[in-house]
Amino acid sequence: MQQFVANLRQMWRRVSTGARDTGQSAGAYLERQRKVVSLRNEVRRVEAQRSELYNIMGRKVYALHRKDKVANKDLLRRCQEIDDFNTLIEAKQTQIEALLATPEELEVDIEDDTELPDDEEADADEPAEEQAAPQEQSEQPAEKEDAPPAEEKAAEQ
Repeated sequence: MQQFVANLRQMWRRVSTGARDTGQSAGAYLERQRKVVSLRNEVRRVEAQRSELYNIMGRKVYALHRKDKVANKDLLRRCQEIDDFNTLIEAKQTQIEALLATPEELEVDIEDDTELPDDEEADADEPAEEQAAPQEQSEQPAEKEDAPPAEEKAAEQ
């Protein structure tokens, strides 16, 4: 019995030591992951600041281009692309203003190349009575099969 109790205590020490070690390694893993996430957030923040500086530098170069103070051919080509975009934007804005300034008129331009039969051919193909029959049928309201007859409705009231 004493041997059994000794074995049980030894197993308990191993389990508790293993659990403690596992808990410590899990804690270390989580701490490392927290640091990685924190560093990645810092990298994104610095990248955003760098991007803003690139934007500012580009605006300054373009401002110098407008004063004819840019000599670099690559920069001149990029500045010309921006000029082209600006011209396109101005043209589109002018079109928008013109559309908004004109009174609204609805113009419908329908082109229909369908050939219609002559009146005589239409009369020969289908008698006038048959042409009118489908219209008469569609004008009649359809009765619902589920609806009770009018007499039953009156009796219920």
